[in-house]
Amino acid sequence: MTTAARPTWAPAKGLEERRTFGPSKQVSARDLPGQLTTNVRREGQGPAGLSRTSVNRLLLNKPGLVRSPRQGLMTVRMQASSLSSKPPDDGRSDMQQQVAKGLQALQSYANYIANADTASGVIEVPPNLPPAVPPSLRDSIVIRPCYLVLLEKIDALSDNFAVVLSGSPGIGKSAFAILLLHHLAKRGAQVSYRYKDNTAGNVIVFFDFSDPSAINVKRAFEGSVDWPSLIYLSEQPTVWEVEDGRAPQGQFRGYGRYVVLCSPNADNYKEFRKGKRCRLWWLPTWSLSELEDCRRRLYPEVSEELMETRVLQFGGLIRNVLADPDLPFEDVAETLSADQAMDLYHLSLQSLESEVRHIFAHIAVTEDLRRVGYVLGSQAIKALVFARAQRGRWRDLVDLLHAAASEKEVGKMSGDALESFGHAVCLQGIELSSDDIRQVFRKAPGRPPAQKAVKEPTPEQRQVIMEIQNAFRGTKILVWDNPSKMSNLAMLTESYVMPITRIQESWDSLICSGDDWVNAIQFTRNVNHGIGAGGILKLLQRISGSQKKVRVVHAVPEERFEEYGWQSWTGEKAAERVGKTGLKEIVVKKGVLPEDKVPVELESIEQWAIRLKLPEPGSDAASFPRAALSTSDNLSEY
Repeated sequence: MTTAARPTWAPAKGLEERRTFGPSKQVSARDLPGQLTTNVRREGQGPAGLSRTSVNRLLLNKPGLVRSPRQGLMTVRMQASSLSSKPPDDGRSDMQQQVAKGLQALQSYANYIANADTASGVIEVPPNLPPAVPPSLRDSIVIRPCYLVLLEKIDALSDNFAVVLSGSPGIGKSAFAILLLHHLAKRGAQVSYRYKDNTAGNVIVFFDFSDPSAINVKRAFEGSVDWPSLIYLSEQPTVWEVEDGRAPQGQFRGYGRYVVLCSPNADNYKEFRKGKRCRLWWLPTWSLSELEDCRRRLYPEVSEELMETRVLQFGGLIRNVLADPDLPFEDVAETLSADQAMDLYHLSLQSLESEVRHIFAHIAVTEDLRRVGYVLGSQAIKALVFARAQRGRWRDLVDLLHAAASEKEVGKMSGDALESFGHAVCLQGIELSSDDIRQVFRKAPGRPPAQKAVKEPTPEQRQVIMEIQNAFRGTKILVWDNPSKMSNLAMLTESYVMPITRIQESWDSLICSGDDWVNAIQFTRNVNHGIGAGGILKLLQRISGSQKKVRVVHAVPEERFEEYGWQSWTGEKAAERVGKTGLKEIVVKKGVLPEDKVPVELESIEQWAIRLKLPEPGSDAASFPRAALSTSDNLSEY
């Protein structure tokens, strides 16, 4: 038990104890005792109902507590020898001072958060705060764009609602509580923040921001005399209840304002979610640009190179990338079996959250905070999962690849399996016949019909076919492409370039064979996949000082090869919609770019398709070496 969390055990005062009753409209935190005191009565004291209190029995089960022969009270066993040698009265006085200091620290914290400057995009919390400040409120935070979206969605709700906020473990869900507390302080709200202390159990900290010139804070521990009063105060309809951890037991009661920050395990919120007007929203994992911004502002001791290595390994989990960058990826990799790898490929929205290995499978979230499924969290995780399945469940993996090639509805995770297979065979080298390569052309507006292969290629097309054959033939050197040390593409030969994270939808890898071309490869089974215009434009900028040119090559499973056609350019475009006020407004949306909006630099980009041949069903072993995607070997370069 931390010093700041220790209650004061004073002699019982019988019926002289101050009681709290709620007024008709609003309850003030100032109606509660100014300092937390827990009085344990001897038999016969106080009202009859209190003689049956279970506080003594509760405290008997607490570590560090011992019954005192003096007045039958419970006292705290001090760990420090200087304290244990003091007389009992002095010990109690010291604990009273510690409790008072804890409340004073919370008072100072509340004033600081209420007046924090957020213009810079950061809320900087002072370091070395006393233990009385809840753990999740102690760290400085970067205000992510999704936090602002979440505040807008919460502000748009009525007076009676509940919000369960979840997401992949390790993305810092609890950090949102700091911004929410600041936001509510600016509105003069009363906030009941509830969390579980690792020694004191359930704790409520009540922040009363209704008077900015006299912000007031109260605190109570479950089982203390003040706990029922603070529970009653927290349940008033005008109070915001914020709970960090599991949702309350039972369904949401349908009134009040409740925000729960919890893990994605459905057992933590399933019953609560059944209540009326209860929403479930999800926070996304961190993007590479968000992590870099956070590193620069809050974690300067973590180098940019180390951060990018951790992103390559763990993806957008800030806990493993910046907050705790010491966990070896190899330790995590050793925990994944072949059976678990295959299970990951079959994940869907219907999967039980309690069975998901979230260190590997991250929750995919839309811009409006809806969950749409799972993705393998990083390039290293994709390679690891494929290698494990290849080693122990090869036949099942082959069946999955064929199913994924035929039906994209099999699931997003099976698409990751196709991509990992494509990387593996391209690194080893592919022998392509002229029938395995064809050019695809722009069609008239509307959905393109099935496109047949050109029977007689032109001389120019024969030249390109030969260039693509040579580019894909032979073993390649794997080169990781990261922002801090971007590769000079014009100087690479026999190289296979992969981004450390998917920051664009334009290409999955690049083949730089030393000729005049950079081949931007897309692995896809979707005949309406599209190509991100922004990523190809950046690629053109990278080679602008050389004689290199870019072509897009779609690596398509044999089941989709003949029907695969020209892919439209996609990007951000302005759209008109009717806003909440009934007025028209312009918003930016992602989608297919109209032909007159396609950048002129992209008009000359050719698109080609190659046939990606999958292993025969029932084959006994992989036709490429397992080390082709060995994460440990490739990551050692960092």
